[in-house]
Amino acid sequence: MWPLFWRSFDIFSLTGFKYLIDQLEEYGTVNASDGDFVEILRLIAEVVTYGDQHDPSIFELFMEKQIMAQFVRILNISKNSGVTIQLLQTLSIMIQNLRNEHAIYYLFSNEYINYLITYPFEFENEELVPYYISFLRTISGKLDRNTISLLVKTQLDAVVSFPLYSEAIKFAHYKDTMVRTAVRALTLAIYRGDESVNKFITSPTMLSYFSDLVKCLKEKSIKLDVLVVRAVQVDDASEITAKLFSIVEEIGDDLYYCSDIICAGISDLSRLMTQYIFHLLVLEDLLPSLNLSHPNMSTLTSLYLTSRLLQVVNNKELVNSIATAFLCPQTFPTTTFNPECNGHLSVGDLPNESTKVHPGSGIPMVNTSIRTEKQQSQGNAGGPLETQFMNIALLDTGDSDKRTSSSRLRSFVFCENNKLVLASLSLLAVLLQSKELDNSLLDVLGILPQRVQHNQSQGDPSKEVGSSQSAPMCQILDTLTRLLCWRPLCAETAYHAGWLFQNLLLYNETKFNVHNFKAAYENARDDLMKEVNDSCCDLIPNAILEEWKDCKKALEIPALQKDFKFILLPESQPIVPDGDDSSYFIKERMLAAVKVCVLFHQLMNFILRGTLPEDPPSNIMKDLPASSRAKGAGVDTVALKVGVPVNLGDAIPCRIAFEEGKEIHVYMLTVVKGAFGWLLLAEKVLDKPHHGVVIAIAPLVGLKPKIDENHQRWLHLRIRADDTASQIVGVSNRRYRTYRVPDGKWTLAFSDEQACKYAKSTILEEISTQTSFVKHALESMLIVDAATKGIVKPPCDLNNAQTANL
Repeated sequence: MWPLFWRSFDIFSLTGFKYLIDQLEEYGTVNASDGDFVEILRLIAEVVTYGDQHDPSIFELFMEKQIMAQFVRILNISKNSGVTIQLLQTLSIMIQNLRNEHAIYYLFSNEYINYLITYPFEFENEELVPYYISFLRTISGKLDRNTISLLVKTQLDAVVSFPLYSEAIKFAHYKDTMVRTAVRALTLAIYRGDESVNKFITSPTMLSYFSDLVKCLKEKSIKLDVLVVRAVQVDDASEITAKLFSIVEEIGDDLYYCSDIICAGISDLSRLMTQYIFHLLVLEDLLPSLNLSHPNMSTLTSLYLTSRLLQVVNNKELVNSIATAFLCPQTFPTTTFNPECNGHLSVGDLPNESTKVHPGSGIPMVNTSIRTEKQQSQGNAGGPLETQFMNIALLDTGDSDKRTSSSRLRSFVFCENNKLVLASLSLLAVLLQSKELDNSLLDVLGILPQRVQHNQSQGDPSKEVGSSQSAPMCQILDTLTRLLCWRPLCAETAYHAGWLFQNLLLYNETKFNVHNFKAAYENARDDLMKEVNDSCCDLIPNAILEEWKDCKKALEIPALQKDFKFILLPESQPIVPDGDDSSYFIKERMLAAVKVCVLFHQLMNFILRGTLPEDPPSNIMKDLPASSRAKGAGVDTVALKVGVPVNLGDAIPCRIAFEEGKEIHVYMLTVVKGAFGWLLLAEKVLDKPHHGVVIAIAPLVGLKPKIDENHQRWLHLRIRADDTASQIVGVSNRRYRTYRVPDGKWTLAFSDEQACKYAKSTILEEISTQTSFVKHALESMLIVDAATKGIVKPPCDLNNAQTANL
């Protein structure tokens, strides 16, 4: 080992740095452990960083001794991966922390950095890759118009080589997420840089990176569709679902990266990426999938991906072109995308004149053209992108033609498949809320608000105000109402349908038939009322309070921020399997019923008043009356727990064995306060007559007391699984969950048959008291009339829509 004499002096002094340089220069000429040399490299980074801020002579010595050349020498002779990794770390630390511009210029000059970037590292050692990419990422953080010129090679003032970019994009599809993220951050930093570099990036030799990016997105889309189809075919899809959500996240990341590239400020690159996405993904995969005779993927996956694409890549030309392709697919002839034209279609790819103009056909026309010589001479700063990419010229027409042109999407809106209905309406909601979408496309679909039509007709007197909006939007709202009446109804499906209903209602300008929605509301009320008579009714009030804000939050999510990935999951199975009456599944059914009922209540309030209610009904958990037995027991029913003292005045003596052969004498009590009800078992306190201590507690509802047929003194009770252990963890995972806490069983033995019958009647009486309170507490929410008192006209943000009187 090298004697670390530096411990006897200040290593952050010029003398200490000279010592480190001496050790660096001796590497490879004397026997020393690589571990000691790794420490030397680490200390060099610390000392140089310190000197940059406190002692300029340290970096002057760094330049004088040509330490960068020493780094290159060490890299060439070292066979130890630990030394290589530390060398990359040392350079990364120095570059990241140096503040002196001259120091940065020195590091980037003399081709040392480019040599290190292009060095043939052994990337078979996967541990090395993250350090190498981190090194490249650190360099990109110091790029500006001056430093970037030190890292490129030019000929005739044109960039012909840029190793930092060329080497980094080789890892664009690396399996490690952190590596991919670093590469994307690096490229985006470069795209916002020098104009000459931007020309190199968009040169024909470098275009494959962008096409490969979209092709990778296509491959992931196909994999996603395979998983969507497989998830329906298997009984336990938990593993498939995890992979499905993972790919969904990757696709989302890819789309955001594409959006960042389009918004990077390079007009040629923006146009190129939009064309790649439109031609390679939309026209080749997503659009054909709507044609059931020639699908490249399932319609459900195609609709989801299109919605996600429009949400993330909010580019005006791309949004309008995608919308046109989906609403009027016949306007897009088969074209051959020619990337060699630097992102422009060749003249041979253009539709002929007869395809472009069909007077009176009512079909939106797409003008796909290359730039004129004048536009090319003006560069990218002049004309708008739509003159360089896709112009949409919509012609006025009658309603029948519009219905023909948008029939594909509408066929899914009004089909019997709930998933396709939600997916198509999700796409519709994204289109409606997109600020980039041309109003004429909404008119083609027949849902352009009449006030917008009126404004357009005022601007152009030759246009007449159409009335095509009325029927389609009302039909869509009725379709959503029908879907909300579906049973069993997954809570996520209900939430999403309700969200769509609320958002689309804002665009409805005709009289909405609220009676259909009221009928659906009554169905939801009836479903929840049934749960009041089951084993989890005591949990309903708290469930409503917890669900209220969650429901309101779900309804207020903007369309461009909402992810519809749950649509890709299979249809939910019945919440309570046939023949299974366990409290675990009953509780799930109850929670789903609460979600749906709260949703309907809030939507009804929105229909009638134009706003979502802030707070739940005021009497849900107020004025909790205690039963006479609860008062006699002298316990706090709400905060009841084992070990609290209890009055045994009304208790019934009995015996129970929690372990085999260990029977104990106890006293049974039933106590109710409002929605809370419990069965207590207490042991008598010897020194206090008529007093005991609670040793066991069970929820009162769900006990289902039953006298044994052969032993009339035995009372069998079913004990609901612990509420905290059986908490519902997400309705969307209901199909796949395998773990649940089973119900328990108690058997109480009484002194005679009369005592056993009295105990049973006492339990049933207290359960009746408890359920009566829950029914009363829910009355204000469950009765539709109570929610419709004081009806007022919807405010102006409902677009002056009028509702039908109840």
